[in-house]
Amino acid sequence: MTDFDLSYAKEQILNKSDEELAIIANSTSDEYREEVINFAKEELQKRGAINISPEEAQEIIEQREDEQLKGWIKKKEKGLPIRWLLFYTYTRLPAYLIWNLTLIFIMTELTERVITLIIYVPIAILSILVIIGIHKRRIWGWKLNWVLLAVESILLVFSGVGTDASIAYTANLGFFWFLINYFYFSKRRILFS
Repeated sequence: MTDFDLSYAKEQILNKSDEELAIIANSTSDEYREEVINFAKEELQKRGAINISPEEAQEIIEQREDEQLKGWIKKKEKGLPIRWLLFYTYTRLPAYLIWNLTLIFIMTELTERVITLIIYVPIAILSILVIIGIHKRRIWGWKLNWVLLAVESILLVFSGVGTDASIAYTANLGFFWFLINYFYFSKRRILFS
């Protein structure tokens, strides 16, 4: 067990914000040493910030962290072109969503309509989730986008079945679609948290 260095602890306390001190001052002795809690209370009194509740302090700290994260993301965006990301999120995905939903209603036969419903309703839900996730720059949106891209590529291959397009052509098209998006979104992983 290491020795407790009170002078180091005091130095660390002095460098903390009022909100961080409020959380320490209102914590239990099993989280922090009694000396640290008391010093945090003393420092809060010196600063005149004794009326901050731990809940308010935690909320302020989370807001600051969120603002720092947004600033970091904006800084990272400056080095990466994101025109395709913006087009993809706000134009291409909504258009794809609308097209998939329209396919359900343009089918005339009941069997075709049911099959289309079974295939395209989950894809529509996935598209909505990807739009939300990418818009909010969440890692789960980035990951779901890979699923959507894979599903689109597979559907592109099977869309040529029964038409004049050859399977090789649609397979190459599906592979190419996935590949260009793979390179693009892989390089932009840093934008998502």
